[in-house]
Amino acid sequence: MLTEKDLERFNIDKFIAACLELDWIDMHIRCVNMGILAGSMYIPLEEEDYKHKEELRLAFSRFMNEFCFIIDKEHRAVIPPGMSDEDFEKVKPVIEKLVASGDLKKDWLSLYKKP
Repeated sequence: MLTEKDLERFNIDKFIAACLELDWIDMHIRCVNMGILAGSMYIPLEEEDYKHKEELRLAFSRFMNEFCFIIDKEHRAVIPPGMSDEDFEKVKPVIEKLVASGDLKKDWLSLYKKP
């Protein structure tokens, strides 16, 4: 069952802010764990505000998959399929941090340059 505390956990902006305080490995571990948690939560149909909670859970789960794709050092610099422009803009500070620490290639920053 999804509690108010869980709903607070599924806040993308708070997740990104927390990532700015982590190194690459801790960020990756948190991303994978949060993705698993969000993907496995069960919300009973009878629960109040079911639709809103389910949409929030699914959006967070999708974001975790996309974010894990970005911070995986093996991937080339490409915006994950399905990631919104808004979400990609939100992760820019994290990408900048990972490029500065040498955990991601500078190519990632070129994706933010507007033509």
